[in-house]
Amino acid sequence: MSPVDAWSVGLGAWMIQDGPYTDLERGQRLEFAVEFYFHQPPELIDSGTPRARWIDGTSYEISARVTAVVDRAWVLDCGIGIHRDESPPRGLEVSDMIRGTVDLSVAPDCSYFDRLYATAGIPPLIYSWHVDGISRQAAPFVRTGNELVRDPTKLGWLPIDRTDAWHDDDGLAHYKLDCELLDVPARRSMS
Repeated sequence: MSPVDAWSVGLGAWMIQDGPYTDLERGQRLEFAVEFYFHQPPELIDSGTPRARWIDGTSYEISARVTAVVDRAWVLDCGIGIHRDESPPRGLEVSDMIRGTVDLSVAPDCSYFDRLYATAGIPPLIYSWHVDGISRQAAPFVRTGNELVRDPTKLGWLPIDRTDAWHDDDGLAHYKLDCELLDVPARRSMS
């Protein structure tokens, strides 16, 4: 296990609106799996120790061991088990070591609970966390063509005590949870 026990993970307001979570507040205990997204395709490396180094926001530089590869999903160990609900890069196998930069987020319940938790070869991925802090992305939305995106010149996090997923950014808020990993074994389901 990595010496990291404080993690910053993203959470879209839509997950509170649609999912098993209600609005969150600083200081509460929460259970969730962590999903990853690579900024660039990962690099295969010969060896290493699973680890994560926080960069900024919800981004981490990781060295990770591939612990599961199943149809349309894969799991990495970077100190905690993280997963992606899509096909892995071609040729990637269990026990390979990879390196790259990822964003981490609370996994949507549909990615883990609808299918992965009961899939042979997928390890338990639900961890227990203490929410030490919550921030909301403060950059306003700007129109780029037909899309609304955050103004890249104004990115930053505004500390808040509680989410208000239905009203923050007119229901389009993106949050960062600063969490402490609790010393509880990972599970396949929430308690």
